[in-house]
Amino acid sequence: MRPGRVLAAVTTVALACSLAACGGNDPEPAAQTAPSSGHAALSFPATVSNCGADVTLDARPQAVLTVGTTAPSLLAAAGAADRVVGRSGEFGTPLYGPAADLFDDVPIVTSDDPTLENLLGSGADIVIGSGLFATTAADVEGAGLANLLVTGECGHDTGTGDEASTTFEAIWTDLSLYGQIFGTSDVANRAVTDLKARLTAAGEAAAGSGELTAAGAYFWGTELSVTGRRNILHDQLDTLGVTDVFADLDKNYAEGSLEELIGRDPDVIVLSYGLDGETAEQAKAKLLALPGVAAMSAIRNDRVVLLDYALRNPEPAAVEGVEFLAEELDRGA
Repeated sequence: MRPGRVLAAVTTVALACSLAACGGNDPEPAAQTAPSSGHAALSFPATVSNCGADVTLDARPQAVLTVGTTAPSLLAAAGAADRVVGRSGEFGTPLYGPAADLFDDVPIVTSDDPTLENLLGSGADIVIGSGLFATTAADVEGAGLANLLVTGECGHDTGTGDEASTTFEAIWTDLSLYGQIFGTSDVANRAVTDLKARLTAAGEAAAGSGELTAAGAYFWGTELSVTGRRNILHDQLDTLGVTDVFADLDKNYAEGSLEELIGRDPDVIVLSYGLDGETAEQAKAKLLALPGVAAMSAIRNDRVVLLDYALRNPEPAAVEGVEFLAEELDRGA
């Protein structure tokens, strides 16, 4: 994901794993139609629906260039880590968990938004990630590369549709689809089953009553933003029975929200860190230095939960994020 537009538009509705047939009189083989469960084998050519657009894959992709930090984690969990030949658009944000080791030797083509030249020079035949800002999908596809957006990032770049909410369904959808595309469905489907079980267990163990209130916040540079109900953090808090004080914010995030944060005075502030290499200590120091926050309940009671940015991204680590939040909130109760 591209910091600065962090979590700018997420969705659960676009990337549906359903496959549409190719044109009727086309002499080429028709694209396979597969059920949305993601358990059927996928043959090629195939056309997939991605963020409201059809993407045709003439053959099974062999070489992936990722954009942002979300795609590598999803591909790793789907069993397709060995298909990644290059990384881009991470803006100094480290990969989290298993992906950090799996992709340690994969070259970073550029830490910024990749250009068409970057994409073509990577040797990839497909681009998967958070969107394109230094080139266009049309130019990429015109150059012969397939281009898929991570479901939780639909609308993140320009021209991909309205901002939509991300729930965990977006993660299951991507894992299932990537398993089909790369022929690793057994691995991907096991990952989905395991993650769903962990999420259910965390929610049942917490069983919050909604009395505890929380707000999500993060910094890009020195600018404070809060997260709204379209952010996956809202879904994480809801899973734990915690009331999101910004549930009425019909956005993914809002910049310059200090007065609103102070005014709503949540019991807990969930402060994300890690963008552009920011440490937890740096993020907390920025928060404590803001005017007026010293009087807030969360500050007075030392209830600032520091959450690695990856743990509230639309990727498998978001389930670990729920587990982590449950432990931290229980510790502070």
